[in-house]
Amino acid sequence: MTKFKLAEFFSGPGGMGYGAGLSKVKDKKNIHSIEHAWASDYHQASCNTYEKNIKTNIPSTLIKLY
Repeated sequence: MTKFKLAEFFSGPGGMGYGAGLSKVKDKKNIHSIEHAWASDYHQASCNTYEKNIKTNIPSTLIKLY
């Protein structure tokens, strides 16, 4: 299984990250997926929503710029 890491600048509430986390592609040998590495945003409400949408095991991977 190959896991690609996703890093997001100005991530907003996490729609792109959520969709990326749901995606998986299977070829003849492997399953490829995308997982959260880190994200940043400058809007407090967006960061709060991101934390709820993208349930990360390490809260410090969301960089709050406000």
